Amino acid sequence: MYDILWDKETGGILLTEPSMDGLRGEVRPVFFEELDLLGFDRYWSYPRQEEPLLWATPGRRYFYRGELVGEAKGGGFFQPPQIEFYVKDLHLEPVAIQEMLARNSTLLRGMEHRAIVFIRSTLEKYRNRVDAITVAFSGGKDSLVLLDLVQRALSPDEFVVVFSDTTMEISATYESVARARQRWPHLVFYTARAAKDARTTWREFGPPSRIHRWCCTVHKSAPTLLLLRELAGRSSLRVLVFDGVRWEESQIRSRYDIVSEGSKHNTQINASPLVQWNAAEVFLYLFKRNIFFNKAYRYGLARVGCAVCPMASRWWDSISYLTYRNDVDKFIKIISDYASQKNISPREMEKFVAEGGWKGRAGGRGLENGGTGVLENIEDRGITFFLRQPREEWLEWAQALGAVIREGPDRGRLAANGIDYPFRLERNGKGVAVRIEGIHRADRFFLSRLRAVANKAACCNHCRGCEVECPAGALQIADAVRIDAGKCSHCGNCLSFTGKGCLAARSLSISRGGNGVKGLNRYQHFGMRKAWLEEYFRDPGNWWQSHTLGNRQFEAMRVWLREAEILEGNRMMPLGAKLNSGGD
Repeated sequence: MYDILWDKETGGILLTEPSMDGLRGEVRPVFFEELDLLGFDRYWSYPRQEEPLLWATPGRRYFYRGELVGEAKGGGFFQPPQIEFYVKDLHLEPVAIQEMLARNSTLLRGMEHRAIVFIRSTLEKYRNRVDAITVAFSGGKDSLVLLDLVQRALSPDEFVVVFSDTTMEISATYESVARARQRWPHLVFYTARAAKDARTTWREFGPPSRIHRWCCTVHKSAPTLLLLRELAGRSSLRVLVFDGVRWEESQIRSRYDIVSEGSKHNTQINASPLVQWNAAEVFLYLFKRNIFFNKAYRYGLARVGCAVCPMASRWWDSISYLTYRNDVDKFIKIISDYASQKNISPREMEKFVAEGGWKGRAGGRGLENGGTGVLENIEDRGITFFLRQPREEWLEWAQALGAVIREGPDRGRLAANGIDYPFRLERNGKGVAVRIEGIHRADRFFLSRLRAVANKAACCNHCRGCEVECPAGALQIADAVRIDAGKCSHCGNCLSFTGKGCLAARSLSISRGGNGVKGLNRYQHFGMRKAWLEEYFRDPGNWWQSHTLGNRQFEAMRVWLREAEILEGNRMMPLGAKLNSGGD
């Protein structure tokens, strides 16, 4: 990665070895479309042509031939950024592209050569250790450069190109993918897509947040791996993925290795030829190779991603809303519905959306389908899980732990790690109670996986995020979950790949309330009702699975019982016992 110097003669940039005078960070070209969109034409004049006119640095500061001439401030959904002009009555001349490229040609050639050598050597290293080789293609600038480098380094029959269509893309990205197919007709392109579209999963999981980024697994990596399995005709395979990750993009990515095994999925190896490149180098390569741009960059987006993203900056929110409103509005509608469920007033709604209040969502509180799907009670030497309206069969998921030996319709033994754990299931219309004996002999790792099985049985919505973690191909998820006991090695990968063992359970769960959650919000905005308490005391032992309450009502009641010191965990406290017996 080189530093950047302004080239006043060409209006462009110069790559240079790191120095005191060099610029760092994401330097990007600025085109007339961005200037028109943000109202620069009120004070400046400029031609409307393909070449860039000036450059922007992080912080949205605009430089023309080395001089700071303007700065964009603020902005977000519903509000365009405001422009502070440091120079008015300015006439812009386009960047002299060819001269700029000539002055950077030596360093660019060196970068290209190193990337191509890396791609070839990585393929040779892993060729006999993987079953498939793919280029992850997003339609953005980095993936365009990546794809061009890989097709220069490798034969077309050595890899395939996979575009992960999240169904959250802006329209410019679909245009970019179509143009890529036209530019490289000799390459094999595929599109990977989850079975459910993003609007469906946003409602099932709740809007993705900085804490719950379930969307990347559900809509990107898992569909790609599942597609490659289908193409290879295999239920499990190891994959080498060339991606366009760059260290400069974020603090998290700055810690990535240039080659990583199992960092995203245990069956996946990621190789990142561009990891040391900066944004300016990427743009220079696109100019040099005369590769088209995703049009979103011409409107001012520094990166191209989903129309609405919890990790996006206020700048992205503003530009995408101004430019691709049809793509954005359908997800803002879901966020607004979520805010209504949280009883956010219409007056505060716009602020909640625009300022990213939804981006900090930590759990299922306020979601119609949010709640704790599993209640747990440990006593003596056994543990009981109450699964509220389970979506899948506990007995099926239990096979991921060990051999399930049935001794009747709903009882038997779970054999794991040389220990037999007797189990019994009790079913009714509201749920299932699973009682497992002998847990005093289990270690904490087995208990954690046991809880994961309960969560998966209760909350699985067939997103298939855990299916790709199975190295043996024993786990198959379609209309229902199926585990091939003959193939399953009980490695636990499908149970430990995320918190609670299940993306849906983690995203929808609600914290226990009490000291950890303050304010009336922990009661889900429901007042206590006498009929609920009467229903509880009619049959306290079975109330957890036989109550008539909705999800949010149940969560409110559960918090109230605990804070009223009627319950501790799921055990009745002395006050609860006294009330239940009618004592004074």
